[in-house]
Amino acid sequence: MRWVVFALASSLSCCSAVTDQKRPPIQLEVDDATGGFKLFLADGEFWTASSGPPRLHANGKWMQLEMTTSPMLSGSTKTIEWSTPGSKKPVLSTSFTRYAEDLSRVMFEQCILDDLSNTAVHPDVDTAAEAILSAFPNFDTSVSKNNRQRRGFFGYYDQMVGGMEGGTKWGEWGVDTIPSGTRASPIVVFNQKHGTGAMVISPSSNFMGQNGVYNATAKALEFGLLGSIASVPAGLCSSVVIVSGWTPTEAVKALGSTLLAMYGKQGHQWNSSDVTIAKVSYSTDNGAFYYYNAKPFQNTQQALETLLTSKQHPLPVSSVLLDSWWYYKGPRGGVTKWVASPEWFPDGGLEGFHSKVPMPIIAHNRMWSDETVYARENGGQYDFIVEKEGGKAIPVEQRFWDDLMINGTRWGLSVYEQDWLHNEWEGLNATRTNATLAQTWLDQMGKGAIKAGIKIQYCMAYTRFALASVMVPAVDQIRVSDDYATDITRSHSYSVNLYVGTSSLLAGALGLAPSKDVFWSTKAQPGAEAHYGNHTAPAPELHAVVSVPSTMQVIAGVAPLQSFCNK
Repeated sequence: MRWVVFALASSLSCCSAVTDQKRPPIQLEVDDATGGFKLFLADGEFWTASSGPPRLHANGKWMQLEMTTSPMLSGSTKTIEWSTPGSKKPVLSTSFTRYAEDLSRVMFEQCILDDLSNTAVHPDVDTAAEAILSAFPNFDTSVSKNNRQRRGFFGYYDQMVGGMEGGTKWGEWGVDTIPSGTRASPIVVFNQKHGTGAMVISPSSNFMGQNGVYNATAKALEFGLLGSIASVPAGLCSSVVIVSGWTPTEAVKALGSTLLAMYGKQGHQWNSSDVTIAKVSYSTDNGAFYYYNAKPFQNTQQALETLLTSKQHPLPVSSVLLDSWWYYKGPRGGVTKWVASPEWFPDGGLEGFHSKVPMPIIAHNRMWSDETVYARENGGQYDFIVEKEGGKAIPVEQRFWDDLMINGTRWGLSVYEQDWLHNEWEGLNATRTNATLAQTWLDQMGKGAIKAGIKIQYCMAYTRFALASVMVPAVDQIRVSDDYATDITRSHSYSVNLYVGTSSLLAGALGLAPSKDVFWSTKAQPGAEAHYGNHTAPAPELHAVVSVPSTMQVIAGVAPLQSFCNK
């Protein structure tokens, strides 16, 4: 084999390049004969290598691939084309990119060069979606046993950017199972000795259409297109970036700045005039006193108007979050009509409420019902994909999002909270069998928000949604913990709602204000037991301390008894 230290790696021996490098440089070696690679960090310490050649599934089977031509070098990118035996027509290209201005990152990219059909790896969409139909890059994790020191990892997993009980996974690299599939990635790998090196491996494009999958038998971590995609158009590309740091925290922060720069999105938007982030909000989310509850008032509109306009006991809040209780839903829980029900807002709807409480509104929404009145199939005006079997639907027309957002601004909509993100995405077949639909959905939502001059908060988001936010300028905030109700309805010796360490780290790195969710500002909230079976909560001061650096502090209190609100 002929291993080539590729693209600027020779500059690692140059003193100026090393002294100017704030993070440890990555050295990449590519085998021009096989297309394999090896990765080294800092002073030549071996980290990982490719676990095998690229793979591709099409026409109902795994294709055998061979290099069509010798590797081609263009600037700092080396590209290899692959075809099936006996054919000179390439179907896949794989490329490696180094950056002269930043030796601490390496990019891998795969591109489909021909239209492919029958690409799904399994007839069941749920099963196929957890797999991949193409494989590049792939990493051999077992070789780390031969390194100078042991390595650990943590892998983001599950909703709320991994901020769930049982979310983000920890283990020893090359020994323990790495989280993979639709709920997983990025993966952060770090040396046993703190401060001596770390890498984060993450998708860097086609965030909604690719997976990272771990093969425990082969001890290989592979990235590729979602295994449920039914057909792949020529030109579809997916990339993975590796970014280094001396510590895991530094590596994650570097990943965020790298992705923000790639897509031209401004980071740390909460330093702007968005009062829903910069100041305290009043929340009615799951765990708040007024969540599907109006007592002792006649309705929630009366409760909130009394609470938020009190001159005798004014609350120090500048915005209000209205959770899922206020709009119309179908029999399976999806949204049929995103309009306030008179059950909750009998006096003029949200327009009437906003006229009395003229503060910015963060308005919750969830997945769309197959019975939504907006879909043409149900007599509406907009194009939707409607899947009756799963009871869900998804808009596929930009005009829908434009109208929805602009109409919302008439009653004070300032932030559109798209909750139940993973439920909508994985509850539909179309979003996982179509190569681009999921990203188009997020893009259209974001463009609608931009046109209306509002922001978006993501909630119940797998990390793929957080990563995809770098392509959606309107998204400036994201939930990073489970609902506060988990702490007040379950018996734990710890707080699940405070699992925000790794989730807020990634969110902040991506320029998103992380939200810990609502909390009670006093230990006792008499009357809450009617809904939660409990009226006490532990450590409100701790929740306040955690919420402040997580940038979105929210409170919930009982209106008529001011002693139950700690200002």
